[in-house]
Amino acid sequence: MYHHQHQTHDLDPPMPDDTPDNETVASESQFDDYPDMSHFSGSRKRRRVENHMTQAEREHRLWADELLDYFVLADDPLDSRDTAPVPPPNADLNKAIDDRGYNALHWAAAMGDIEVVKDLIRRGARIDAQSHNGETPLMRSVIFTNSFDKRNMEKLAALLIRTVNMQEWFGSTVFHHIAGITQSKKKYECARYYMDCILNKMSEVLSPDQIERILNEQDNNGDTAITIAARNGARKCVRSLIGRNAAVDIPNAVGETADQLIVQLNHRRQERHRQLSSSPFQTSDTIQVGGGAVQPPSGIPFDPLGSRTALMASSGAEAADLYKSEAALALTSGLIPDMLSKTTELAKALDAELAEKDAELAEAERVVAIRRAEIEAIQKQKEELRVKELEQTSGFGADADAQLIRDLEELERECHDLTEDDQAFAISQLIQTEESQLPASDPSLNPANKEEALALKLNLSKQLLEVQKERRDLVQAIVQALSKANGDEGAERRQQYKRLITGALNVREEDVEGMLPEIVAELEEWRGLEASGA
Repeated sequence: MYHHQHQTHDLDPPMPDDTPDNETVASESQFDDYPDMSHFSGSRKRRRVENHMTQAEREHRLWADELLDYFVLADDPLDSRDTAPVPPPNADLNKAIDDRGYNALHWAAAMGDIEVVKDLIRRGARIDAQSHNGETPLMRSVIFTNSFDKRNMEKLAALLIRTVNMQEWFGSTVFHHIAGITQSKKKYECARYYMDCILNKMSEVLSPDQIERILNEQDNNGDTAITIAARNGARKCVRSLIGRNAAVDIPNAVGETADQLIVQLNHRRQERHRQLSSSPFQTSDTIQVGGGAVQPPSGIPFDPLGSRTALMASSGAEAADLYKSEAALALTSGLIPDMLSKTTELAKALDAELAEKDAELAEAERVVAIRRAEIEAIQKQKEELRVKELEQTSGFGADADAQLIRDLEELERECHDLTEDDQAFAISQLIQTEESQLPASDPSLNPANKEEALALKLNLSKQLLEVQKERRDLVQAIVQALSKANGDEGAERRQQYKRLITGALNVREEDVEGMLPEIVAELEEWRGLEASGA
C-alpha cells in the first residue's frame, strides 16, 4: 500500500536542470518526518497506555496503534494486513493519533489509501480537521507521492475538495504545498499531476473567480503558489496555474513577483540552449536529452563515413592499406568519429527542444480554446439578455402597458361614478329623515323671526358647501386608494394564475398573455355547452 524506499546516498547528485519532467519518482515515506521510529514498535502500546486512562481512551489508543502498524507494515508482504483495523464504537475519529496532531484521516490521505479515507468519512471523520500546524488531509496528501504512484489523486480530491480553500497557520494553501515539493526536480511530474487533478475538481464545484481567488492566496512570506513554482523552475506547473488565470504580478514580502521569476527562468533556459547550439564540442555529460538521429527511409542512421566504409568493405582493403601517414590515421580514427558523435548529440538536443516547443504550443492552444469557449458563453448570455430586454421594453410589452394604463383610468372613472351614486343616495335618505323630523312652519311668525331664520339658513348653506367639498375630496381619495389597493397582491395573484395556466397547458410563461383571448373563448364555449346540457 505505502511505498517506502530507502534513499541511496552513493549516487552522484543530479546536475541542475538535467532532470526531465516525466522522470519516474519513487514514493517517499511519511515516516521520514519522525526521526525516532521506536515509538511505532510493538512495545509502544504498553508504554503509552496509562492507568488513569478511561476505557474509551484505551480503546482509541489501541486502535490508533493498530492503524499506525497497518500503515507501517503496508509494504511488508509477511506482516501486512488485508484491511485496516475498524475503529471502536463512539471513537473520536478527529482526535490526533501522533505527536504532530495528525489524525487517522491525515494518515490515510497521505498514504493514498482511498478505501480507508472513504470509511473514515462515512464514520463521521471531518475532512477539514487540522493538525498542530494547521494542515488538512488534502494538504497532507500532496506532500507525499503515494497518490501519484497509485494514480488515485482524482478520487481523493473528489472526497476532500471542499477544503481546497483552507490555509494552514503559515498561510499556505494546498497549492503552496504542491509548489513546495517541486524543490526536488524528481517530483515535477508528481506536482503537475496533483495540480491538474485538484484544478479539474475545483472547476466542477467552484466558479472561475473563486478558483482565481484561491490560486492568488499569499502565505506569510507573500508568496503565491505560482511564485514558488516559478522559483523552483517547475514550468509545467506554472503553465497549469497560468491556464487558470493565476496572477503573476503579485509581489511577495521582498517585492519579488512570479513574472520576474518566469522571465529569469526563460532567460536561463534560452542561455543554456544557446550554449548547446553554439558548441558541438561538449562533453557527453552536458547533453542528456532524449530522441534520436534523423533516420532515412531504410531506418538506418545516416553515417557520413558510410560511403568510405562501404568502399573499403567492397574492395577488401584495410584502413592501413589506404592511409599510411600517422596524421591521416589520427584523422580517420579519432577526429572524424568524434565530430560525428558531437553532431549526433547536437541533433538530439535540437529534436528535444522541438518536442518541448510542441508541448508548449499544445498547452497554449488548450488555454486559448478554453478562453474562446468562455468568451462564446459570455456572448451568448449577453445576446439572451439583450433579446429578453427588447421583449420587455418593446412590441407587445409596450402595447400591453399602455392598455393597462387606459383600463386603470377607465376603472377609476367607473369607481368614482359608483361612489358618487352611493353617496347621493345616502345623502337623500338622510335629508328625508331630517325633514320628517322638522316641525311644521308657523305662518304667524313675525318678520324678525323670519330674518333670523334666513340668517340661519345662510350659515347652514355655507357649512353644507364646505362639507360637500370635503366629501368630494374624500371620494377622490377613496377612488385613488382603491386603484392602488392590493397592487402587489394582485400582481402576485396574476403571476400565480400564469404559473397555473403554464402548468395546465404545458406552454411557456411568456406565451400566456398572447393566449388569453383564446383561453377565455374556450372557457366561455365550454360554459355554454355545460349550461345547454343542464
